[in-house]
Amino acid sequence: MYNAEKLNILLFQHKIYDLELGYFEVLKKVDFCAELLQHLKRLYELGYTDILINVLEKIGMCVTDPNKQTIRTNALRIVTGFTDVLNGQKDRALFQIVAKIAKDWLQTERGFNTGQKRVLSQIGGFVQKMFSLQLWHQSEPLVSLSQQISRGTSSVDGLFKKEVSKLHRKIADKTVIQVLVQSFLESKAPTQAITGDLLLALAPHSSETMIHSLFTCSKRNTRLAFLEMIPQESEGVLPVIIEKLKDKQPWYIVRNSMVILGALGDPDLYNFAHPFLNHPDSRVQREVVLCITSLGGENVTSRLLNTFHRINDDVKPLVIEHLQPFNDSKIGVLFLGILEQRNNFSSNVRKELIYRICSSGKLLHSERAMSFLENIVNERESVSYTHLTLPTRCHRCRSRWSPYH
Repeated sequence: MYNAEKLNILLFQHKIYDLELGYFEVLKKVDFCAELLQHLKRLYELGYTDILINVLEKIGMCVTDPNKQTIRTNALRIVTGFTDVLNGQKDRALFQIVAKIAKDWLQTERGFNTGQKRVLSQIGGFVQKMFSLQLWHQSEPLVSLSQQISRGTSSVDGLFKKEVSKLHRKIADKTVIQVLVQSFLESKAPTQAITGDLLLALAPHSSETMIHSLFTCSKRNTRLAFLEMIPQESEGVLPVIIEKLKDKQPWYIVRNSMVILGALGDPDLYNFAHPFLNHPDSRVQREVVLCITSLGGENVTSRLLNTFHRINDDVKPLVIEHLQPFNDSKIGVLFLGILEQRNNFSSNVRKELIYRICSSGKLLHSERAMSFLENIVNERESVSYTHLTLPTRCHRCRSRWSPYH
């Protein structure tokens, strides 16, 4: 007797067998795809994880064939539709497989069709679910790729890039970013490393939160980690810094802003930095000097020279140090002027200035400088200066917490 139900089951099983053998044409059939999705969900409910993983991996093989658009799209719809049943840390392995399949698909796509909107929306919901479960490692490769595409570092159709940019904005939820920042602040390696990678992958949408967290962070090591991380991406950073510096801020916020500006390395940012040479706190002034050096540009020498008469005396030795690599006659003039006016400085600053000028080697052929140095040696100060003409170079410490930084 003919039994339609049994026949349909046999046909479905045969197609599953075809799929296992690599005959992916079966995924062109919409009805089969719907049945396959329900089959995956039943396997999950029954706890057949090994079989489930095997089927998912076979489906995943379909998403990278550039010549089979329909099969690729249908395969990904099955996989993302399956994620509806995933709901906890216990499904970590399944999340990882699905995330890899989604990433492979995203990496293969180059053109655009309307069916992709639904798929990208499903991927967005899937990533948000991983975020809610703090599956950072599983989500990071997929998030990083969506950022690369949205920034135009991958060769894709303009409309597809636009849709991926929407996906990237969608998953960069403010609440998620705050959770990542909090995790970064409280965690140690390797968790801190992966949350840091995700924050960078969510940039520029994460930039403002990262910077504000840097400004208020009380932990030195974490602050250093933020300072190293934020300048790796400049889009979204500069507007936040500029807006922040419009108002009066605590010294450490201004100092950290100078660190970030310097790390961006754009000489045109000098105009945002140099006004803070007038800041009363020497720690800020030191960072402005370092920032000007880091920004570089053809005017860096003159800019450093112009700082000398605007900063506190205890910061002046740092300027001398940073002028040493440059060749400009005005540097020698400045150095001679300092030697001539040396008694206008306090004892400690005077000694440091004389030491750094002599260590620079820039006045070795100046008779006037030699005359000054002879007078200095004869002045019988509490410290001997007889070594100052030696071509010694002091070690350049770049620590923000060293005595001269």
